[in-house]
Amino acid sequence: LKKNLKNFKFNSLDVRQKELNIYILFKTIFNFSNNRSFFENYIINYIESANPKIIITIIDTNPFFYLIKKFFPHIKTIVIQNASRSKTIKENIQYLNVKDSKVDYALTFGDSIGLEYKKLFKCKNVTIGSFKNNNFKVKKKTKNNFIIHISNFPTGVPFYENKLQSYHQDKRVKNERFFLNILANFCKKKKLELFILPKKTNSNKGHIEREYYDYLLKSHNFQYLSKEHAHENYRKIDGARFVTSINSSFGLEAL
Repeated sequence: LKKNLKNFKFNSLDVRQKELNIYILFKTIFNFSNNRSFFENYIINYIESANPKIIITIIDTNPFFYLIKKFFPHIKTIVIQNASRSKTIKENIQYLNVKDSKVDYALTFGDSIGLEYKKLFKCKNVTIGSFKNNNFKVKKKTKNNFIIHISNFPTGVPFYENKLQSYHQDKRVKNERFFLNILANFCKKKKLELFILPKKTNSNKGHIEREYYDYLLKSHNFQYLSKEHAHENYRKIDGARFVTSINSSFGLEAL
């Protein structure tokens, strides 16, 4: 997002609390409302001090963002959809106070999710597709003789050395294993190579994800793509003849 705003004057508020403004921090300590959490008070004080005309977020599941208009009705707010959603907006945004929530503009993947935003927040919708994907130009390459499957690795499930016994009970794993067996047989029949595009980078438990696919595809030939940075995904799919996905947001971006 900062890259897209380089020609504008802007401030960046780190809602993950990895960075804090010292002045605003002390201001919040001495100007604290018990009706809100400390960090919510911090956000309000930050906005008061910065006095922006527009506030934009790509963290579309943060319930407090939708309350900003309650405190600053004169400021325009824009939410950018960050990923595809299998549930409704209210189900995806925990602790959403629908009564007091409002946003001016929603930039969404498509018209259907945009309609949900319009009904819930009385906002204007602009369908833009994937904001992240729009920052990467498609390179016109000759389509190579391989298929890329986008990983559906269940990151919330722990990995076990004893043949991944825990995965036998997980529906997501069963679905992907079933699909991959069909896909691998198709690749063999059509003399196509099968590549797995991982979720994880090499430094972020990538070896666990690799072992997971070794388990799912142990009777098939495939290549597991190395990934140092998350944004490599957009470059890697450019040369594929086909791209497959089960329920990944990146699968929609690859369309």
